[in-house]
Amino acid sequence: IKYARGVGGMYLLTTYGWEMSQMGRAAFFFFRNIDDALDQDRKDIKDPLSHVLKCRQQILSGEFMGEPQIVNLAKFAINRLQRRAKLGDDPKQDFVSGIDGMLFDYDRARQRRILTASKLKHCYRNTF
Repeated sequence: IKYARGVGGMYLLTTYGWEMSQMGRAAFFFFRNIDDALDQDRKDIKDPLSHVLKCRQQILSGEFMGEPQIVNLAKFAINRLQRRAKLGDDPKQDFVSGIDGMLFDYDRARQRRILTASKLKHCYRNTF
């Protein structure tokens, strides 16, 4: 039930078309996996940092190896977004920036750093 609203919202995207709905769900579940891995909510991912860095590297290089399997969702979403991209859009970089924001928070939590309100707002804007 934790993600019921988000998942419900993803299915509402079907009102914008099937392709947009598929892309939205793929992106949502990819980022959910990354977030859950870094928050250690996924007990099946033994090395969360390695898991996330493998995904990030494949997105950056554009050479998707399919492992971890969740990276296939990122590939799908990025390909769909690139087909619809307008001048100045960079879906691949948007995915990498989202991952980088989550990695920053992962590192911050591990070091138990406390952020100022302005730094927290800045990091939140960069992630989302």
